[in-house]
Amino acid sequence: MQKDRDCYGNYFAEYAIYNASWDSSDWNVASVSYNGMASGLDVGGATITATWDTEFSFDNGSDTCDVIQSSTTQNAGMIVQPPSVTNVVSQGATRISVSNTLGNTTITHFVTPKGAASSQVTLTVTISPNTQQIRNRISWEGAVESTTNPLQATISKDTAKKQVVKIKYGNVILKEFRVWVVWASIAPAELSIRYDDAIVIEPNVTGGIISGGYSFVHTIQPIEIFTDEDIPKFKGSNLNAPPGMNHPVTGESLAFGANKKWDNSRQTRGKRINPFNISQADTSQPPLPNLFNFPTDEVEGNDDANALPIEENNDPYDPNKLGKLTGLDRPFSGIAHRAGASNDTYEEHLQFREFSRLEIEGVWYKISTYCLWKLHTKFKKVNGKWINNGSVLELNNDVF
Repeated sequence: MQKDRDCYGNYFAEYAIYNASWDSSDWNVASVSYNGMASGLDVGGATITATWDTEFSFDNGSDTCDVIQSSTTQNAGMIVQPPSVTNVVSQGATRISVSNTLGNTTITHFVTPKGAASSQVTLTVTISPNTQQIRNRISWEGAVESTTNPLQATISKDTAKKQVVKIKYGNVILKEFRVWVVWASIAPAELSIRYDDAIVIEPNVTGGIISGGYSFVHTIQPIEIFTDEDIPKFKGSNLNAPPGMNHPVTGESLAFGANKKWDNSRQTRGKRINPFNISQADTSQPPLPNLFNFPTDEVEGNDDANALPIEENNDPYDPNKLGKLTGLDRPFSGIAHRAGASNDTYEEHLQFREFSRLEIEGVWYKISTYCLWKLHTKFKKVNGKWINNGSVLELNNDVF
């Protein structure tokens, strides 16, 4: 328009245009060809400048719309818009819904338990517009970009961590993610074997009882999942009860033992060694079934029937126990002194696998290794009483 017309639309074909040239104020943002065709290269602002001469130079001093002048420069602003991320999917981690996040809701969160050394989280984004020129300028920060797909990147999950991930177009951040790899370490402390020989088994019936166990501290990492402003919302009651229905001995519902999204639990198996046929009516607990195997579902707990504060704490947001779950278990077994004859023996082998679990978007995941332990109660009747006959409390599941 500047070459051929004035601002009223009148042609100036009689005036020759020569020495025309084009330039860009930032060639990294926009380039321009010899005939004035500009191409956006990156996000930012660039000024495209056209410079030319005419055959005649004139200015009547009042006609400010007259734009054809000798060696005149005209400017036009040019803004290149970045692509937008329209979707993101993950493999190896669970995406957290916006309603279950705290803080900046533009950050997308993914959560997963720690995996094996070779395991990873894969993020794949969809962008618009999606051209090869745009894809060539995509990069990732905090993740390893795929060699075949610039819209895909991976994060290792071999250690517990908070990973900040950004997908970028040039120097512009298109989207920010948090990948949370969670894991708990379990530290046991022994509650030594104790024997009592005058415990009331039932009214007017006394017996010997052997007990022992461990208290546990489950330390969850990364601690930032509790302390940061931008986090998944895992505080409060769980959405779904974890796997497991009732306690195999008492028949109590196990749902009461897992009332929050974070939970410390255990699996149990047990058997009786009863060569002298001591009646279960003379024992201190309901009949112990021969439960030879742990649950096949690794996240199922079958020995955690209540969440009393004296036994466990499933609130790692508690400032006094930040990032920690705590629990204890002291199982016991006992026999009425009226039962059996001198030198009779009786044993109950109880074995356990202590672990941590987390409900992520309604699904329960195991977030620790198993801490193995056992209590093998061993009785012998001597001088009319059932005594401790070398009971064993150890951190293993040997000799079942």
